[in-house]
Amino acid sequence: MLKKLRDGPAMRNRILACIAESPGIHMNDAANQLDVAWNTLGHHVRRMETKTQLITRKVANRTELYPAGMSQVVQALVSVLRDPKCTRVLKEIHEAHPDVRGVYEMRDKLGMSLKVTLKHVNRLLDDELVVKIGTSRPRYKSNVPRELASKYLGTQPHKLPP
Repeated sequence: MLKKLRDGPAMRNRILACIAESPGIHMNDAANQLDVAWNTLGHHVRRMETKTQLITRKVANRTELYPAGMSQVVQALVSVLRDPKCTRVLKEIHEAHPDVRGVYEMRDKLGMSLKVTLKHVNRLLDDELVVKIGTSRPRYKSNVPRELASKYLGTQPHKLPP
């Protein structure tokens, strides 16, 4: 049978609860978790986005959902943490000594191909979580604030001895 026509507020509350429980959840995953059609979820998300009740973020070909008020840096970190390889690259750059790392070093240390390492470094550059130093053989430095790194990555950058 047909559901109630005016269940919009209840559905939007369910969506907000889902996003609060799992920030950065992808639209497909949210639709599955809430047991609603993707286009129904899309309709409610668009309505809520115009009322600034939530934030959407496109990553590759997927849409991620975040609670309103979450900073862009935290959104980027949460998004990166959903990808284990990208997380490993970010941790490697963040923990590098003396605070910079090149892709060849990361490739060797992480056991990834150069192409995969560069893909993740470029994503981190796009999200402004790392900065590029130099041009011919660039090195990369973490741009993640220390308090966020310790909270989300569980790491602190190495400190140079005095």
